[in-house]
Amino acid sequence: MPVEPIPCVAPESEPPNCRNCETATLCDIPPNADPAPILMAASQGGARSGTASNGVGWTVNGGTGTVPNWWTVAFFPSATIGPLPLSFTRPVAVEWSARVGRGSGGVGVIVMPPGTELLTLEPSHLWNSATRTLSPAVSAGPVTSTAPVSRFRHPGPTTALSFASDGATGVLHATQRAVGDFLVTPVAMPLLRTVCRDCDGTVLSRTDTTLEGAPYTPWGTVGVCPGEGPRLDVETALHCLLDEAGDALSTVRVERLYDDQSGALVEERLVDPTTGAPVIAPPGATLGLCPEAAVPASDVELLPMCVVNNSNGSVVQRVLAEVVYDTASGTRSAVRYVDPLTWGPVALPGGTHLDVCPPDAPCAVHVIEKCRCDDVDGDGTGEVGYVELIAVDCDGELTSLGTYREDLSAPYTPVAPIECEVDGADPVRSIQARRIEIPSGGSWSASSVPLLQAVTATAHTGPAQITTVDGTSTLHEGESASWSVVRDRDAVLSGPLTITAAAGTVTVAFTAVA
Repeated sequence: MPVEPIPCVAPESEPPNCRNCETATLCDIPPNADPAPILMAASQGGARSGTASNGVGWTVNGGTGTVPNWWTVAFFPSATIGPLPLSFTRPVAVEWSARVGRGSGGVGVIVMPPGTELLTLEPSHLWNSATRTLSPAVSAGPVTSTAPVSRFRHPGPTTALSFASDGATGVLHATQRAVGDFLVTPVAMPLLRTVCRDCDGTVLSRTDTTLEGAPYTPWGTVGVCPGEGPRLDVETALHCLLDEAGDALSTVRVERLYDDQSGALVEERLVDPTTGAPVIAPPGATLGLCPEAAVPASDVELLPMCVVNNSNGSVVQRVLAEVVYDTASGTRSAVRYVDPLTWGPVALPGGTHLDVCPPDAPCAVHVIEKCRCDDVDGDGTGEVGYVELIAVDCDGELTSLGTYREDLSAPYTPVAPIECEVDGADPVRSIQARRIEIPSGGSWSASSVPLLQAVTATAHTGPAQITTVDGTSTLHEGESASWSVVRDRDAVLSGPLTITAAAGTVTVAFTAVA
């Protein structure tokens, strides 16, 4: 959600407040949100790295046991031996399985990473959510390759997990605690993007950081953060509260809220058309059409938003943003934040802010920006740049949301959209050198050479006639005349251009795209 613009310091040569910076909360959307396993052969010692099939790189500082894709939490049962760390190259959600058991030498215990959530618990396991500790019950046997497992997850976003033992000693502890069958899913990563522009709106700098302010390099596509559950449909009309005689007591806006999936009426309410405050009809009043001339109504859109804790990003309260638009002009006239249960105003507690709600799953509709070019003067080049906003749903379907100026300050209607020129080196073109002789009475025309680039005509033993758009003129004996394109991006030298030898030989040297 955009925050208030932060004025930048302007150079002395520019007027004050001529440059500004704006910060918005966006998300790094992964290009591939498919879950993928971490695969590693059995009995592999030391630190190992790899890349899952969805593109997530991983590193684990420990070796596998006798089962592929499974790791012992510590090679040695000692409190001084470090935990089993697992790191990823981008923010992910992770699922994994765990085995703990009892051997003749002791009991295996695993301390799970912060943020761990229990999915399924094997009956012979004990789980303490307060200490994040998984331990074997008294009835548990030793850990084997077929021992039962409990399943856990970290919802993300996270880039590192660490699994530790309880630090107790005992010969068999290392073999009685193991984790494996990891499944990683790339998830959206919230970030802050700060864009600074000069007086003309040109982007001077763009900086991405985490919500805590640390530098961040996007891995996927930066766009609007996935929302949830992206609403209520609102139908509005302007009516009047009438007394028994049919005279207007006051003007009210009638708002009827419908579920956008089922179409069921959720609520009907009366509000002040100016302030949006609730209106209670006085005794004996009825609702009806206003006796005066019709007054333009308003359109209302409700968007789900959240009150978010500044320190940890957790959701404090889910609210609705009530955006009011003037029906005639489409101008946004008001924005109010209300409690969806009481429809009362929302008070922000200290240390919180309003933001887009976090996603319930990796899969959600998001919006991407596509740079476009407009050939406004018809010369084949895109002089004006603009942006098309495109919604991408969970099935990969694309829906255009409209075209806007490059800074998204206003809608933009293109005149003649064309492909934008790609930055970088110009494409290599093969230019062929040509030369002919025109005998007396013969002629040559530029129209016979496609993609003509340059021409030089020389009269050797007599004059020649040259016909151009300006008419016919004489090329005198011993005289030369040349024509060529002016700019590198011009594709062809256009005519008409005809050279006719009168009483002698004329040579024509020219170049053309091969």
